[in-house]
Amino acid sequence: MSYSNGAVEVSRFLARRPDGEALLSGTASGETGEFLFTIDSQLDPNGIIKELVDLGDNESWLNETQLAHPPKVHAEGRGNWHDMAALSAKGSIEVTNFVVLGQPIGSFTASLDYSNNLLNASNVMIIQGDQFITVPLLKYDFNHQIMTFVNGVATFDPRRVFRALDSVLPEFLREIGFDAAPTVRVNGWFSMDDPEAVDLVFNVAGERFRWTNEINLRVDRISGDVDWKGREVNLTNVQASLYGNGVAAGWSYFDWRKLDGTLITFETTLTNIDLNTLVRGLSGEDRQLEGKLDGSVVVNGNSRYSTTWHGDGQLALHDAKLWDIPIFGIIISPLLNSLGDGLGNNRARDAAGTFVLTNGVLRTDDMLIHASKGLTLLYRGDVNLTEVNARVEARILREVPGIGKLISTILIPLTKTLEWRVTGPLRDPMAKPAYAPGFILDKTLHPIRTLKTLIPGSTSQSPDPTDISPFQQNPNQ
Repeated sequence: MSYSNGAVEVSRFLARRPDGEALLSGTASGETGEFLFTIDSQLDPNGIIKELVDLGDNESWLNETQLAHPPKVHAEGRGNWHDMAALSAKGSIEVTNFVVLGQPIGSFTASLDYSNNLLNASNVMIIQGDQFITVPLLKYDFNHQIMTFVNGVATFDPRRVFRALDSVLPEFLREIGFDAAPTVRVNGWFSMDDPEAVDLVFNVAGERFRWTNEINLRVDRISGDVDWKGREVNLTNVQASLYGNGVAAGWSYFDWRKLDGTLITFETTLTNIDLNTLVRGLSGEDRQLEGKLDGSVVVNGNSRYSTTWHGDGQLALHDAKLWDIPIFGIIISPLLNSLGDGLGNNRARDAAGTFVLTNGVLRTDDMLIHASKGLTLLYRGDVNLTEVNARVEARILREVPGIGKLISTILIPLTKTLEWRVTGPLRDPMAKPAYAPGFILDKTLHPIRTLKTLIPGSTSQSPDPTDISPFQQNPNQ
């Protein structure tokens, strides 16, 4: 150490504190207050940063950081004791085996440049096991408490990042996650204390995605772009593989500017979705369904209130077996078995229809189910999340080429006896004849059973007077 002309010069001065040590070289002028320094340290930064920088509300970040070892820091800087706001510095940092905001981190390295209350961190690398975050340039503005990312790439579990964004995170993002860390690319900025001040763009690609809200959506693989501005999020170019090698593509829009729920709009097309896997994934129930689902859907509404949902779409099933679904099986299987032994257990060839969603109630007027080569079933009615109110009509021989419409017209009076109302809870609906009580329906079904020999799949050759209708078997219906 030397002193000359009012200035102190220090060379390789070793300073020790209870939280570590530092090697210091530099000069300082007692007259002007100007100083230059070089530091190589292994000090716990909590105390030092709190002494030099006013972090305001962000001081909690330091308090929630636990270090196994002091970080290795090399820094070169200049400033003036009389104006610490004029401090400028550059250097590098390396930290290993620490915990921040409850998340363990294996290592953190970066090159740093600080001036005018703005910190630039370049070549940022965070590693934990086989997961990493790399950011070529990360900026933090202490004046406005704004963090900016430039070309960041991460293979971290998003939940670790979401905790850092907790103050500005929308509710729906708290419900999503990946069971395997996705690859995320990010550009943009956000404020640490203002939820309205966010402008981030993500590109996401990952496997085993889940959205654990009321519908419990699960996806094998998904990719898409996320544009998050203020209290609005746009998801575009979404491509997903889900539910038995099915494919979904579309977009979504989320708006939570109002405090009462999130407004959601989405449009999607579905191809080759396995029906059994879909129902089991959404409901948790195993009904042994069969079939593949195609369709397109457009829906919008408030996430908190199902009665606000509106939309429309079309759905089609092929190579299906629907009888294990109560709103189909409670009526179709007994009816078909009354027309032909075992016919009610046959695979439905296909089903298709359009729907309109109004105030959370889905309505269809044209759902056609081809139950066999000679029998078509028309479903019309309403269904919401808990209740069904629909009619099912059996159309015998309607689809036979050439003479189908003629036969169907002739059989209109009898066909009406095969129209039933399906009402009640979605999980346990009840079925009743639409135009006749059970005993009349039983009498009317006998001449209809003479058509068994005309319906492919029937094993009976003539009507059996001892046959009992499904309503006589269950008089409570």
